Amino acid sequence: MEVNELELSPSQLLLDPNNYRFHDLSGYKPVSRTRYAEAGVQERALQFLRDTQSFNLGALRESIISNGFVPFEQIVVEAYKPDATPPLYVVVEGNRRVAAIKMMLSDHNGGPLLSQSLS
Repeated sequence: MEVNELELSPSQLLLDPNNYRFHDLSGYKPVSRTRYAEAGVQERALQFLRDTQSFNLGALRESIISNGFVPFEQIVVEAYKPDATPPLYVVVEGNRRVAAIKMMLSDHNGGPLLSQSLS
C-alpha cells in the first residue's frame, strides 16, 4: 500500500457531511457528494461535530491548544476536486481534528462578531 503525504491548508479540507457518526443524529440527511463543498453543507457538518456532546470537540480543541497538533495521527483524505485551484479534499479520517482546527482558525481570525450590547 502506497502512502502519499500532502501538506494541505485547512481551507482545502472538506468535512464529510455523510460521516457515519452523523447517521443517528436528529436532523441528519444524506448529502449528495456534488454538494460537499457548499458553505452551508460544511457549516452543518461542523455544527454536528461542535454541538453533539459525545464528539467532545471542545475538549479536543483545548487539547490541541495546550499540547499542539500531534503529527503522527494522520488525517486521511481523498481527492474531491483535484483540478480546482487550490485542490479540495474530503476528510475520510480525522473529521473531529479538522473541525477543531477550523474552529481555532475561525476564533483566531475574528470569528463571529460580538453584539453591540456586549461592547
